[in-house]
Amino acid sequence: MRVIYWLITAPLLVFAVSFAISNRDDVSLSLLPLPFEITVPLAAVGLIGMLIGAIIGMIIAWANGSKTRTRARTAERSVDMKTREVANLQDELRRIKVSPTASSVAKPPEAAKAISNK
Repeated sequence: MRVIYWLITAPLLVFAVSFAISNRDDVSLSLLPLPFEITVPLAAVGLIGMLIGAIIGMIIAWANGSKTRTRARTAERSVDMKTREVANLQDELRRIKVSPTASSVAKPPEAAKAISNK
């Protein structure tokens, strides 16, 4: 998994550095209703645009995964509940095996008693 990560990340980093080095010219940015203007390198504008796009993409991917996360949480709760139920049943079985009482052990039917007495 780490290899795949680096196979994707390394070319993107090389691209970003190459883009920043080759686009060092200054660009004037102004927001229409505001009276001021800012001068920034062209690379900063491009990289900030890519960053904003990546963040929007991550938000969309996270939102699309909500159904899967909900199913996973539901399945996890079910597994936890079943695990507790199994543990309780195992404890009950151990108690029955260790200390059988007349009320907890079923009495054999009369036919079984007759056969065992012979």
